[in-house]
Amino acid sequence: MTTETTETLLETDAAPPEAAAEAPNEMAEQVAAAEATDPNVLGKMDEDENQRVTQYKLQAQALIQEIGRLDIRCTRMQRQVDDVSAQKAKALAMLEQTETEAQKYLDAIGARFEIKAGEPWQALPDGTVRRVDPELLRAAQAAAQAGPTPPQ
Repeated sequence: MTTETTETLLETDAAPPEAAAEAPNEMAEQVAAAEATDPNVLGKMDEDENQRVTQYKLQAQALIQEIGRLDIRCTRMQRQVDDVSAQKAKALAMLEQTETEAQKYLDAIGARFEIKAGEPWQALPDGTVRRVDPELLRAAQAAAQAGPTPPQ
């Protein structure tokens, strides 16, 4: 683009500060002369085009910065998700261990009451241990699998 060529020329051919007052006209002439001799210069955008291109550049830079901020947030959130997943895995392992220990303890209680392995029984909240009729247990399990009965 012409703007980039102009900026490069201005940086390399900068006039000393005391010549700055007369420099704008001279610089414009130097830029025009350089453009006239440079076969790669195709012309100049009008002011509206140049402003719009600049706006697009600024908008793209702002979006790139926003994408960077969002990427950082995603990384932080992923770390939090990983931490929560690790806590969940630990809780699941503890649950499995608790269920295993509870089953062993219930097996010992069943043995003390001479309940055969696989025979259904229950421990009530008041501490009472009672056998469960296998037919009632099967009926209750079948009803639970069937789901709720529709109203008639």
